[in-house]
Amino acid sequence: ILVMVRPFFKKVCFHFHAAGISDLYPTLDRFSQFLFRRAYYGADLGIRLSPTSPEDCKKLHLAKEVIIPYGIEDSYATDPTHETGNQSVVSILFVGLLIESKGLLDLIRALHLLKERGIDFRAKVMGEFKTSEFEQEARSLISKLGLESEITFLGVLVGEKKFQAFRESDIFCFPSFYESESFPVVLLEASCFALPIVSTSWRGITSIVSENENGFLVPIKSPEKVAGKLELLITDPRLRMEMSERSRTIYLEKYTLSRFYANVEAAFVSIA
Repeated sequence: ILVMVRPFFKKVCFHFHAAGISDLYPTLDRFSQFLFRRAYYGADLGIRLSPTSPEDCKKLHLAKEVIIPYGIEDSYATDPTHETGNQSVVSILFVGLLIESKGLLDLIRALHLLKERGIDFRAKVMGEFKTSEFEQEARSLISKLGLESEITFLGVLVGEKKFQAFRESDIFCFPSFYESESFPVVLLEASCFALPIVSTSWRGITSIVSENENGFLVPIKSPEKVAGKLELLITDPRLRMEMSERSRTIYLEKYTLSRFYANVEAAFVSIA
């Protein structure tokens, strides 16, 4: 489609939501590489979401590159009291596509370590299982580790139901190593709702989570380190509150919808 429509436009801009499309090129046969170059090479502008995401713009020989992080609507502002759920039990939230590389199994194993240490918590998982096979694997692991009463699957939530799940949580955990991860919007949502974050040092995540400010970053595929940071936040309410406030401040400074619109408009004007 791109090969056919590009000649009809004076200017072409690519906005890289997922990351790593340029890595596809070396895997193609020679004819497919020819079509790939016609489709993707030499656009007038490329928008990357983070300086730590893959350098697709450079590899695709785009004329100009800008880095513009996403912005999202401030849904927290409709209920700024941020009433959490059970005040005596810390609530941990995970949101994302339910596949292995989003870190769900690592989270489950980390929660098992917390339970072994006698730490009380509740965890909520929001999202859709990509396959029934992975759903069976995840639920079997939960059963094997005896976590049925600690983990609740919320399914896919939207609108006010989704926002309420964020409001009723105390910590956001996202141990992703997803192959095409670029700039997870769920982390912006967590910041918007003033949640401290435990995530991984993986691609654009490091642009959103600042170590020891609004959360913690751990190596990918390390449930024991995830457990350690969750334990620190669960057992230290003061630290949790400080990171909560910082998380909200970072959202207001960097990731509002109005800031995003202004940055994108400026980028378009620069190539007009």
